[in-house]
Amino acid sequence: MLIFGEEDQGGFFWSLLWTLDGLEADPTVWFLEYDEPPIAEQEPLSGFLIQFSLYEAAMGADYNSFSAWAGATHLGALGRYRGRVDPVRRLTSRSRTDAFARGHRQGAVNAA
Repeated sequence: MLIFGEEDQGGFFWSLLWTLDGLEADPTVWFLEYDEPPIAEQEPLSGFLIQFSLYEAAMGADYNSFSAWAGATHLGALGRYRGRVDPVRRLTSRSRTDAFARGHRQGAVNAA
């Protein structure tokens, strides 16, 4: 396995299956926790990198895009919004967040 991403506290990481033939064009991404069997992500590497970037943008933004902090004004505006929103699958099988993107805006909605 070729590790390419690690959680900041070292609790889990993402990797690609590496063989002598090299990598496939859009390989499967594997989620690994120590002492647990690997879990295949739902998206191949190309989709995983997009959704990981969206997740990091939403979670690390200065405006803190958490749904728990949305007030009545923001929720009303969201209810009036009629644009198309393309869903992105969960980042990991253990994630409690669904990420959505439209244009250059990213956000995360707590699914719990």
